[in-house]
Amino acid sequence: MNFLFAAPHVAGACALMLSADKTLTFDQILTKLQTTAFKGSVLTTGDRSCGVSPGGWPNNVYGDGRINVRAAMGIPATPPRPARDPSVI
Repeated sequence: MNFLFAAPHVAGACALMLSADKTLTFDQILTKLQTTAFKGSVLTTGDRSCGVSPGGWPNNVYGDGRINVRAAMGIPATPPRPARDPSVI
């Protein structure tokens, strides 16, 4: 994982995960974060791959991907709320 600029976010994710399950080990947390990281289309324009082929993971731009704590903790995605009817008070 690319911890250079992501360190505060990764530390917070680890704290959330440990608050939910104090028995998690370093290796378990690392595996969960790496396997659930968003690896979709994160490179938008230009060559930001820093010498690594785009789409290859890990890479020098996004490391193992964008962190997804909800997925790492096994919490299902929340469906969007239905639009509120403005005529109902």
